[in-house]
Amino acid sequence: MYPEDVSVEVHSTVSLACTAFGAPAPSVVWNSSGLPSISTNASGYTVENRSVVRVGALSLVQSVLHVCGFSLATAGSYTCSAENYAGTTSVTTTLSLNVPTGIAVAPNDTSVYVGDTVALSCVSHGLPFPSIYWTREGEPLRQPVAVNQTRISGGHVTFLQSTLLLCSLTLSDTGLYTCSASNNHSSARQTFSITVKVLPQIVIYPNDSAFFAGSTVRFSCTSYGLPAPPISWSRDSLDLNKLSVNDTRIHIWNETVGIGPTLVVRSHLLICGTVVGDSGNYSCTASTPERQDRAQFLVNVIGVPPTLIQTPVDVDIVAEKGNSIVAACIAYGNPAPVISWSLLPRFSGTLSTEPDSTSATEVINTTDSTVYTRQLVDDDSGVGMVYSSLLLCPAHQGLLVSSLVSCTASNGVSSGNTTNSHSFLINVTVEPQVLNEQTDHEGFVTETVSLVCRADGVPLPEILWLKDGCPLSRTIEELPRFQITQRVGPGFRPHVLESVESVL
Repeated sequence: MYPEDVSVEVHSTVSLACTAFGAPAPSVVWNSSGLPSISTNASGYTVENRSVVRVGALSLVQSVLHVCGFSLATAGSYTCSAENYAGTTSVTTTLSLNVPTGIAVAPNDTSVYVGDTVALSCVSHGLPFPSIYWTREGEPLRQPVAVNQTRISGGHVTFLQSTLLLCSLTLSDTGLYTCSASNNHSSARQTFSITVKVLPQIVIYPNDSAFFAGSTVRFSCTSYGLPAPPISWSRDSLDLNKLSVNDTRIHIWNETVGIGPTLVVRSHLLICGTVVGDSGNYSCTASTPERQDRAQFLVNVIGVPPTLIQTPVDVDIVAEKGNSIVAACIAYGNPAPVISWSLLPRFSGTLSTEPDSTSATEVINTTDSTVYTRQLVDDDSGVGMVYSSLLLCPAHQGLLVSSLVSCTASNGVSSGNTTNSHSFLINVTVEPQVLNEQTDHEGFVTETVSLVCRADGVPLPEILWLKDGCPLSRTIEELPRFQITQRVGPGFRPHVLESVESVL
């Protein structure tokens, strides 16, 4: 009876039994390729010699060799030799080390982009020497793939490193990959995923454009990628997505559709009631955590300069209590203009206010005038038409001289050659009035008598003297003893600037 070849797991104990017979009883000795003779007290070995059994004239002897803590150092050939006076016989068996196959290093789940190249390494260990093969979704990998394998020995373990090189990846390369290692005794495997993504790319975006202020405009950007790349909007580095949260004029929404394995994102930017300040450099950006693509375009919002289409004409008025002047101006522009009134030369302040944005009509009472303003039209193009009227009461406001009044329309847009201001003349007259009371006079012959007459009015009145109902102008020519002198002085009535004094 002799032992057979055995594959032994590392660190285990293996026992080899050898039975011999002969006459006289043979002695049994163990040796190996590393030890010429294995004794009972050899390190890592135990030899157990059992009692002799006689069978007729023959004696049977059994010896058992125990190899403890089996390792690469104790692997090899072992020989059992039996010897007596009649001769010698031996038998050899081989003990080989069996290290369970395992995966020491395996790839992690990997994300790459179309067109990329990826190298994946798998390191296995085991004895006998394992082999490594790769599969995708349970199927062997098709060519062209490159696999490089390298052996690495360390201690009683032999490592095999296998590197899988995948070039010019496409979406079809996405899937579950398995690195498998096996030998005659055991096997191991490790599965991981490769996700092939598509770089974000803007494929449709707006061109440079110009719009009139007040317009409602929409811009659209289309991107594709995998995963679906979100699109964000900005203007001159201002984040419009954040701005749209509080600005009710700005609306942004996205829609995603699938085209084959990729996803297409269409993003829309809607701006209602555009203003000149909306002009700028706009961009839409499709991005993933790793990469982004951006498209830029210019937007120019054009305002309509204010233009007066109805203006007052020169007016004459007598400054009496209850008399008033109503002047009206109508203007249009984009944005809707504001009409202001000014009075020259005696008044420098403006006489109007901007219409309340919450009300179509507003009446403003000031110390100088009453202004009535109403917005007539505000169409979809953003062009607004404004009506403004000015009520003046000259007798109350000191406009007792001719004055120049201007109405001016403004909206912040350069007017160029358009008409945005108009002036008209108010010719104010004040009825003449004699200011001093005339009394009867008596005098001696040859005595000089002076009569004084003071008067004012707008324009400055002329004083005429009469004698017995006839103008003295002819009498003076005939009678040089009548003399008339005249001088201009300050006014005596409120708001009348000048007066005239005539002495006869």
